[in-house]
Amino acid sequence: GTVTITEVEGTCEAVHLTWTYSGGDDVTEFIIRRNTTRFDSVDASTSEYFDVLAVPGVQTGYRVIPKNACGDGTQSSPVIGTRLDTPNAVTGVSTISMCNCIRVNWTDLAGDIISYGIYRNNVQVGTVDPGVGLYEDCDETLVFGTNYSYYVAATNECGEGDHSATVSGTLAQPNAGTATLALVSAGPPDWDYSLTWTTGCVSRLTIRSLCDGTTADYVGTGDWDYTLYDEGDSVVFWTDTTPLDEDQGTLTGFRLSNSTGCSGSGTWTAGTQDGSIEGPLPIMAGRELPTEYSLAVYPNPFNPTTNLEFALPQATFLNVSVFDVTGRLVSQLVNGTFDAGYHNVSFDASNLPSGLYFARVHSNEFATTKKLMLLK
Repeated sequence: GTVTITEVEGTCEAVHLTWTYSGGDDVTEFIIRRNTTRFDSVDASTSEYFDVLAVPGVQTGYRVIPKNACGDGTQSSPVIGTRLDTPNAVTGVSTISMCNCIRVNWTDLAGDIISYGIYRNNVQVGTVDPGVGLYEDCDETLVFGTNYSYYVAATNECGEGDHSATVSGTLAQPNAGTATLALVSAGPPDWDYSLTWTTGCVSRLTIRSLCDGTTADYVGTGDWDYTLYDEGDSVVFWTDTTPLDEDQGTLTGFRLSNSTGCSGSGTWTAGTQDGSIEGPLPIMAGRELPTEYSLAVYPNPFNPTTNLEFALPQATFLNVSVFDVTGRLVSQLVNGTFDAGYHNVSFDASNLPSGLYFARVHSNEFATTKKLMLLK
């Protein structure tokens, strides 16, 4: 009779062979031949075999031989089967020191990868989908001056593969820097101030009003913060909430705090209380129109909300949307006409999983894309 192997399938557990037999009914068993060795046998009533001893990831040759009381029959034609294996070790792993995070990068593997696990000091600290290739470890327990070891391991349907080579990473050196505040142009109606600074690991600066020697107090209304947006080494700042009317009081002084982003707090200046810098709260109208299109995102990485500021030198129709790594639209933030100037929109990712997203701004005159990293 004739044996024909009809299917060979590699799974995580075995190589699965299926065959048909045409001939007499006196067959007593089928001999399984693996490579050049008679390896195993099954009862004649069976037409399949699972080779659970096949080495994962190694190609193996198979033949099936019918046997009766007189001996072996004609063996089947050979087939090749490979038991599936866990992923190879991840390569290209490196770290980048950041103010409050350590970024781990790697090279994506080919194949059906389900996820990548990131390990710090042999403990898993994160999981990332394929196609991202980076993870930012922003654990608040990280300490500057401490070296941490990282490795990455890929997982497929067969399980987690070998670990990558181990690399070390550390936080960037914190540096509060120094800052100087100055009045640029006096109102009314608009009051503009500039801030120049020398930075180390500065990701955000905040200015607070100082009245009567009390800390961060403004005319009995509590803390009042101004966010400073980087324009080189000098910035013009303004309130990012509704400003008070002029008749609600004047600023009698400032004191300055620049947050390093590494330690979470910066160094307060002594403050200015001599009245040399005073006037109503700065308002948005005092900011000059932008000369070019731009998009800024802060904070980034974020959890769970971030702000997108877009600068428009002229009125235009604008669409601002956020996509995930598969290109799926997850949020349309803006779709309409805007005047020239600076505009802000908030993106709330409370209902989205951690990972990489892309904010795309598109108009008739301008298009750009920014990466957004959501870390929960």
